[in-house]
Amino acid sequence: MSFRFRSAFPIFVCFLISQPAFSQIIWQENFSGPNQGWTQNFTDCDAPGFAGVQNNRFEVTDMEGAPCCPTGGGNDNEWVTNDIAINNYCSVSISVDYGSIGVFECVAGGPYYGCSGNVSIDNGHDQMVFEYSLNGGPFIQFFYVCGGTAGIASINGLSGNTIRVRISAANKAVAETYWFDNVTVTGVATPTVNQPNDVTVCAGQNAPVVFTGTGTPAPTFSWTNNSTAVGLAASGNGNLTISPPANLAAQQMATVTVTPTSAGCTGTPVTF
Repeated sequence: MSFRFRSAFPIFVCFLISQPAFSQIIWQENFSGPNQGWTQNFTDCDAPGFAGVQNNRFEVTDMEGAPCCPTGGGNDNEWVTNDIAINNYCSVSISVDYGSIGVFECVAGGPYYGCSGNVSIDNGHDQMVFEYSLNGGPFIQFFYVCGGTAGIASINGLSGNTIRVRISAANKAVAETYWFDNVTVTGVATPTVNQPNDVTVCAGQNAPVVFTGTGTPAPTFSWTNNSTAVGLAASGNGNLTISPPANLAAQQMATVTVTPTSAGCTGTPVTF
């Protein structure tokens, strides 16, 4: 007697498990060459001001931001990336180097947008806001700079189909310069398992199945089986051997589901 397994095609997903040791760069802008895919929109309410690439980084000097107010500006400036594809990655991270030159002011309670009518905010308060958007959705703040400081703005453990990064920087004096550089999106490549062939095996015989796939490091495989009558356990890890008993009285059929895992990332199972 014999039985035949049925096949299906894989679809890939990611789980939010951070494994930075195996991350790779998906997208990066270090402002030392051609535009890698971004736009800018800055408002200067009391020229002269500057926002653009300078000194191999993006610098912002005396840019109050829209809307322009009787008491200053509304802080609505932006540098924003185009959509960045992340659908083949999981544990996606963003990191941005940032810093400041000059003496900055910070009014607690921010970030602030729009005309407040308070000159200490509209014409004194300085801020940088770091945000991301997944799959075309709303922007979500992940880091906030109030006044002058330097460091790295970062977030880990993101997943989706696309991501955008937005940096909103506003300051109120020609002696104040914000800068940011090395805007980097990294992720762990989603592991895959190659589709196994259908298997037909007679009662009393053995049929080994060896799994292969892609991932860094090489993926491991776990599997489940919906019918132990075919001579295979209900679940296991690694390669498998189907051994239907010699006394089978009728043809049996089973579906085996195989899942690849690598560096904490899990690919969507395939069945055969």
